Amino acid sequence: MKACGVHSVESISPPPTGNISIRDARQRVGTDFGIIGGIEPTDFLNLSCEELMPYVEQVIEAGRGGPFVLANSDSCPPGVTIEKFKLVAQIAKQFALN
Repeated sequence: MKACGVHSVESISPPPTGNISIRDARQRVGTDFGIIGGIEPTDFLNLSCEELMPYVEQVIEAGRGGPFVLANSDSCPPGVTIEKFKLVAQIAKQFALN
């Protein structure tokens, strides 16, 4: 993909929606290729805000080591609250400052 001019791959998601974790993707593509995603849609829907915080922190940590955009993988299931989106943004901002 790099040889064809692709700079990153989008919608990285662990099971059940996808088939690879952000950590595994980072190990496979190395430090000079971007990965986008990481938040598994069913976890985004089903985890409480208290459970979502450490989950998102783990996803961000796993994506470090190269270009990374934290995102809901694939698509957002109906029912994910705006509060959860705000929480994810808040966590990402805190990590960006550290």
